[in-house]
Amino acid sequence: MPTLRAAHESDLDRLVQLSRQLADHDIALGQRRPRRWSADPSDSIAQALRNPNEHHITVVVDEHGDVIGACHTSLMGDEHSCAAHVYELIIDEPYRSQGHGRALLDDAMAWCAENGVDEVSLGVAPLSTRSRRFYERYGFEEASILLVRTVNGETGSSGAQRHAAGDQERAGY
Repeated sequence: MPTLRAAHESDLDRLVQLSRQLADHDIALGQRRPRRWSADPSDSIAQALRNPNEHHITVVVDEHGDVIGACHTSLMGDEHSCAAHVYELIIDEPYRSQGHGRALLDDAMAWCAENGVDEVSLGVAPLSTRSRRFYERYGFEEASILLVRTVNGETGSSGAQRHAAGDQERAGY
């Protein structure tokens, strides 16, 4: 029977694999991801593992001790809309829909409560309807939409750029 435990630095390689699995899932759906999210997650995960006062990473392990899922939650500064943020929650495909994601979120919420957090945010790919339904059933509500644009303006369609510029002029921007 799978159990929860705190992540260890020795779990780093598996946590990176799971993080990449999540990115690959979003990309396979056709979801655009900010470029920064596509960078190698090794350093950021390693840093989070070394800072347990601000980052809470819990893993689900199977009966053999193998990591089959993880949840990374962090306390956020005043510049963030909520006091904590769930960065990633991923369960390996063969183990999904067995209650592991809910158990990880329950653990994350308990950690947040222990740290005096009043609200928690997370991001979900709009095209990932299964994930979105999971989070909504857990009680998360849509509060904002993240719009992303490259600095050099490469959006893939100059017509779309001209249309957007015209919309901004009409809107008074």
